[in-house]
Amino acid sequence: MQKDSFWINDKKDFGNSYEHQLGYIYIQESVSMIPPIV
Repeated sequence: MQKDSFWINDKKDFGNSYEHQLGYIYIQESVSMIPPIV
C-alpha cells in the first residue's frame, strides 16, 4: 500500500461525499493501485 492511500472497510457510499464531489479525494478499487507489470 502506498503512503498516501488507505483502505475503507465501511459500507458508506463515499462517492457521494462532499470531499469526493469537490475533487479532494479519489476513490478507486484496490486492484487499481497495483502497478502494471511490463
